[in-house]
Amino acid sequence: MTYFDASTSNTTNSKAIGSLLLGILSIMIPFIGLVLGIIGIIFARIEQKSN
Repeated sequence: MTYFDASTSNTTNSKAIGSLLLGILSIMIPFIGLVLGIIGIIFARIEQKSN
């Protein structure tokens, strides 16, 4: 059985953080929220494909 060692993977992924922030902002900002949500989904998909 192998275990994940968190100390070897301590890099922060900027696209994932950007996607999270855009998702949160899309809930808080009523009119621009739809556009921010779509951009956040695009960032998340790009990041998911790169890993």
